[in-house]
Amino acid sequence: MYLKCGDADFAYKVFNEMPVRNVVSWNSMISGLAHQGKFKEALDVFREMQRIGLEPDDVTLVGVLNSCANLGVLELGEWVHAYVDRNQIEADGFIGNALVDMYAKCGSIDQAFKVFQGMKRRDVYSYTAMIVGLAMHGEVEMALDIFAEMPRMGIEPDEVTFIGVLAACSHGGLVAEGQNILEICQVCTSSDLRQSITAAWLTF
Repeated sequence: MYLKCGDADFAYKVFNEMPVRNVVSWNSMISGLAHQGKFKEALDVFREMQRIGLEPDDVTLVGVLNSCANLGVLELGEWVHAYVDRNQIEADGFIGNALVDMYAKCGSIDQAFKVFQGMKRRDVYSYTAMIVGLAMHGEVEMALDIFAEMPRMGIEPDEVTFIGVLAACSHGGLVAEGQNILEICQVCTSSDLRQSITAAWLTF
């Protein structure tokens, strides 16, 4: 509750005074701090969790990967990936998406693509993380290929997907392709989303 209200200091105090702290308690601190943008503090809590020997669960790992992505802490992100593999945790869903996002934001786009390709189940967030990551790294053609795969897989792009692929077109100087994607956007999205996506395209 205190973290949701923005009072991280008091949340720390309550957390430290708890007589029993289970994985749910630790997850609340890690996720809450990450949600507030206190990524370094979130990782500090995770390291303390490791120090006392408490095993993380899927929620812990996603919170840690999110913090690693935003801080560019590739080494710890790789440790989480190794932990996932070692414990035979499926790198699908939230964990797979978080791994793709982490690797892309930490500069390891090839590893992000490898994780993406290995996912048995992908959703709009998986595709969006991959497209945005490829756009960030100037891999324009790959971003467009991934975007083109979405309708074949029955996955509808959202606002962030469209903005990501339009950013790729802009960075690659592909004006005609960007206009084509805007036309797809006119069919797939609501009027409010169309306006915000068009505005984003005009600012690139």
